[in-house]
Amino acid sequence: MTNANPNAPAYRWLLLFWLFNALNVLFSVIDLPVVLFSGEAGQITLSNILALAAAVAQFYPFYQLGKLSDRLHRAFTVNIISVCAAVVGLISLLIALTDRPPYNSAAVIAVMSLVVMAGVICLYVSQFFLYTGLEALRAERGYDYPSRLIRLCFFVPLICDIAAVLLDSALKTSISLFSKCFCLIVLGLFVRAARKSEIA
Repeated sequence: MTNANPNAPAYRWLLLFWLFNALNVLFSVIDLPVVLFSGEAGQITLSNILALAAAVAQFYPFYQLGKLSDRLHRAFTVNIISVCAAVVGLISLLIALTDRPPYNSAAVIAVMSLVVMAGVICLYVSQFFLYTGLEALRAERGYDYPSRLIRLCFFVPLICDIAAVLLDSALKTSISLFSKCFCLIVLGLFVRAARKSEIA
């Protein structure tokens, strides 16, 4: 990316990014008693739709943040790739599970599983670029914010995800909630530091 603007205001986009992130976490946790669809595979609630809407809306401020630096731009690009890979992989897996040849072959299912896994890996790479990019932004603009603290928004969820796989399934929800709340707090402090720097 050659048109990065390191002097562009960041606070507004950081605030929107944080807000949509918070809404996504909120709607993922609360259970609104409104079922929009119910079937053998499960049900889709209003909370699910609102959480998805918040996640989609988050792409716009993420895109704007990508204009601030090359690293943040890479974070956005890789994030889009991860979402596309995950969607394509999941749709393909659903088709494979319909028992219609040749989609139900073991080779096809294995390939589609690899596509989904690639999407997950890209998501972690995107998060790494995002938070190291924000750390670089902090250093460049002199935000009054602890050095490298924002990087914990990458490492803590990664550790929690690994722990959730290894530990009792009953703890997975609590571990995931802790991880999300921790990132919201740390990112919120970063947003406040950006606000102080740009308004001063």
